[in-house]
Formats: sequence, structure tokens, C-alpha cells
Amino acid sequence: PEDERTTLNLIFLKYVMVAEIQKLIEPFLGEGYRVSTYDPANLLIIQDNARNMRRTLELIALFDSDSFAGQRVRLFEMKNG
Repeated sequence: PEDERTTLNLIFLKYVMVAEIQKLIEPFLGEGYRVSTYDPANLLIIQDNARNMRRTLELIALFDSDSFAGQRVRLFEMKNG
């Protein structure tokens, strides 16, 4: 199926640091994903299946926007959900 094929995306982030967004998206990536970063260019490189990639790109777009430009994202570990 089309959703099962692997895709590769290079994402240049504008407003958030690549290390912060990497921590945010990793729990949502599929089995067998790969993520690399290139800090000097604030570049995120993701390889995942097409279905997960669409969801991941939507999540990145939500946080990499100018509405969060003056704020920092903090991640909290959940004990009960």
C-alpha cells in the first residue's frame, strides 16, 4: 500500500531548535523510522512511512510557527494518560 512506502524529508526549521522538535516528534514516529539532525542549518532529516510522515509534518508545522517564536516548548513525562 501507498501508506507503507518509506519517504525521506529534509525540514529546515525556522522558529524552533532542531533538538527540541526531535524530542517532541520521536514518540509519534513509526517502527523503523530514522531521524538525523544538522544543527548548524537547523535541519531535521526524517525517514518514515508515508502515513506517519504526514502526521509528523503536521505536528512540526504546528510548533514551527511564528506564534511560538517568543516561547519555548517544554516536554513533560506523563505518568497517567
